[in-house]
Amino acid sequence: MTPFHLRQRLLRLLASDHPGDEAAAYCRRLVRKSRSNFSYAFVFLPLEQKDALEAVYAFCRVIDDAVDEAGDAALLARWREELDRAFGDGDPPRTPVGAGLAAAARRFAIRKDDLLRVLAGVESDLFVTRYATWPALRSYCENVASAVGLVCIEIFGHSSARTQGYASELGVAMQLTNILRDVSRDARSGRIYLPLEDLARFGVEEQAVLERRCTPEVRALMQFEAERARALYRNARGLLDEADRERLFVAEIMADIYEALLDEIVARAHEIMAVTPELRRRRKIALAMRRWYETHHPAA
Repeated sequence: MTPFHLRQRLLRLLASDHPGDEAAAYCRRLVRKSRSNFSYAFVFLPLEQKDALEAVYAFCRVIDDAVDEAGDAALLARWREELDRAFGDGDPPRTPVGAGLAAAARRFAIRKDDLLRVLAGVESDLFVTRYATWPALRSYCENVASAVGLVCIEIFGHSSARTQGYASELGVAMQLTNILRDVSRDARSGRIYLPLEDLARFGVEEQAVLERRCTPEVRALMQFEAERARALYRNARGLLDEADRERLFVAEIMADIYEALLDEIVARAHEIMAVTPELRRRRKIALAMRRWYETHHPAA
């Protein structure tokens, strides 16, 4: 398949509805509505894997919204009950997202405990608005992102024990990238995810972040955190066993897109408190195409 035909195929898949049951269709609409970067990777997967990943993403989306939009601990408790039902503990699921998760759990060896970790991490956003140290922030990232990665690799399939380390490290890298992208939006909500020890190192006052002042000190802090994220991406890729590379090419598409987003964040560091950097759609498509092609047509 030529790069041109691959691009046309990807555009059609991004715009199309695959056949599937009502729960899968509902989860797919949530993914599409969110304009997730992940959707540019999901389209390359067989339908069962795609449905399972979209169900996992939809679950992450609804619990995140329960905190960011509703700030509702009781709603999160109901999603915890729905997660129990999706894994066969009690009555059948009551929501399309729960039904999608139940179907995924039947097909793949995903662990309920990993999704409970995600829920606990998201729930912490209700009462934690600062992280004193990088280890504390890393623990948060492992809950809300690395645990998702551990679910994903069970859907992709893997054979190496190192792959769990890859998924965990990549999850932290991607979540830190999200934090850097959203630093201004989080500040408007009174949240500072960047470690307070790093603010102190660069002479950044909390109030400067909350007032979204893009001072030279703030830019230096952002550069430091971006280099930390780059190191995490390098560490993750160093843990990817060659035996699993082809099965995990979708994860590598996600990594490519997020690393490119990190480059965009750094390029716009001078205005990071006024904008939320994003990649253009055509750039995401190009990155997805390149990774797919390089994985399936390795150089001789």
